[in-house]
Amino acid sequence: MEKDYLTGALNRHGLYEWYLDLQKGTILQFMFLDLDNFKIVNDTYGHSTGDGLLIAVAKILETCMEQATCVRLSGDEFIVVIKGRTRRQKVIDAAETINKRIQQKEGFSGIDVDVSASIGILLNQNSSEPLNDILFKIDTAMYQAKSNGKSCYVVFNDIADDVYDEVQMEQQQAAALTNGEFGIYFKPVINSQTSRLVLSEARIVWNMADGRKRVQEDFLNLFERNGFIRELNLWAFGTVCKDIEKFHNYVSARGKVGIRVSKLLLVEKNFPETLEAMMKIYDIGKEEICLEVEEKVFLRGKEKVITGLQKLQERGFQIAVINVGVDFSSLKYWDRLCFDYIMFDSLYINNALKTARGKLILKALFSIGNDLNINVVADGISKEEDILFLLGCGCMAASGSFYSEELPKKQYKDYVKGKLVYGLQKTEFKFNNGFWSSDGKYECSVIGNITIGEGISKEWGSIYFPGGAAMENVVLFPAKILAEPSYTISMWIKPGVLNSWTSLLYARYIGGFMSYVPYAIGGNSVFRISEDSDLNGWHDILSRQVPPDKWSFVCIAYNAGISRCYINGRKCGYKAHIPLLPVCKQIIAGGDPFQSSYNGYLSALVFYNGALSDNEIHGLYQKFLSEEGFQGEEETFWNVTNFPG
Repeated sequence: MEKDYLTGALNRHGLYEWYLDLQKGTILQFMFLDLDNFKIVNDTYGHSTGDGLLIAVAKILETCMEQATCVRLSGDEFIVVIKGRTRRQKVIDAAETINKRIQQKEGFSGIDVDVSASIGILLNQNSSEPLNDILFKIDTAMYQAKSNGKSCYVVFNDIADDVYDEVQMEQQQAAALTNGEFGIYFKPVINSQTSRLVLSEARIVWNMADGRKRVQEDFLNLFERNGFIRELNLWAFGTVCKDIEKFHNYVSARGKVGIRVSKLLLVEKNFPETLEAMMKIYDIGKEEICLEVEEKVFLRGKEKVITGLQKLQERGFQIAVINVGVDFSSLKYWDRLCFDYIMFDSLYINNALKTARGKLILKALFSIGNDLNINVVADGISKEEDILFLLGCGCMAASGSFYSEELPKKQYKDYVKGKLVYGLQKTEFKFNNGFWSSDGKYECSVIGNITIGEGISKEWGSIYFPGGAAMENVVLFPAKILAEPSYTISMWIKPGVLNSWTSLLYARYIGGFMSYVPYAIGGNSVFRISEDSDLNGWHDILSRQVPPDKWSFVCIAYNAGISRCYINGRKCGYKAHIPLLPVCKQIIAGGDPFQSSYNGYLSALVFYNGALSDNEIHGLYQKFLSEEGFQGEEETFWNVTNFPG
């Protein structure tokens, strides 16, 4: 029988000869070993040292078990065959001992490289089966071990059902695409602060002919390995473009869809032109597409991938890196490629949320992403408490069962209707043309002596409240302005006399109320929400006092059980687990039914039918600063350069 010239073990041809000489029905145990980091040894120390390592490994394998036959299949790949029925644990113990002896560098030395083996095991195999079929099994198990992180073993018997399942899928893939078995579902990414839709992730599903439904995690890795992913990706992109076109006809709005693209497409020279041609057919803008790439594309052959991503960015495509945290191979490219989205892997997120150290790391990662102006997304979120923690860390967007699982197109259209996909509506009161809203839809009712004058800038007027007893000298606004369950109210105020617990803005709901008080005992401003039947009492945000005789920009917001308050563009407090108050019955500016009325000015009052984000509110403040005739003073305390010392 032929033997390997270097190690003396059987070679590939010798294995076939040996196998053919076996008595039919002989029971065998197989181990297929691939040395980890062998190429590094060869490249660093030379082939002579590499040969010495192979010889030492062959000796270890020959002595690993009784009746063990060692085969050097090729390069740094070895097979060990053991005759006879053997207990599972005995074979596994032998595999672990082999790895331990290799890691201890038994029989070789002078190599400062971690050497180990990835091992595929096949138990109790009958020799009546063709050897090529057996080699397929142990090779599959070995590659699974290597993908699991190397230096470990995988038993083929444990993964056989999955392997045969993949073989079946591979045989059916082309026909399935031709027969229309693949479809597109959508999964929402939601701004956790505003409940608005950030991104719709397109996900491929396979509705198989036998009635089974497979999600993309079941088949994308297989299709990536066999190359079918290229054809499937292009089909998915075209299908999503058609869906976006239909959505244009459904509503007068343009959202954003995330579409996963394969590494195989990223390295193609004309890939950007291919996408642009498909988008042109359906009149799809690049602002409506975000190309998603898995973090693992940065592991091997990354330079070609990076070049491909740079070309896409140069042509205006947005890029998202998904499944971040599996190995963090993308981290070193966050600054170089200027990604638009970083989407953290659900398993990583949920594991990190379990420990204090994990939470600290998450907070640091989100901070880096925000500082680089990258949209940070957390996947796999299922609990409100996790949403609240992520918001506190600066992670504004999330996906997962807390919001919705992936949905077919028709159901998804109904779902996003309630997610403000059409954009926020706002109602402005400029107070320079009476007490009407700027669009002429709403007129206020004036009680008492209210005057109109100059406001925060030339664009905005103001109303002056002289104060008085409860419900004296106030303005009533139509209750329908606060008809939505989420809202933001922005305004410039300049208090005169500071009357404790006087409401500047008060809204009465069925079963509760909302109130903003510029000054309360203790020198605080208060944003209060209260439900009449709530035994917890008031839900107050206490913030710094708004100073008298000086313009201040105040925003209050409510969404999904969270209230927030802002002064001069910065968040000064928030509170969670706030009850939802249904049906607004009355909106009062300048007072409330119980306390003395407000004394001072109100300008630039705007109601939004949804919650603005921190960045959006800061942007509103900055915009006012540049308006002609601005009457306020920019608050610069928070600028780092202005800190003393």
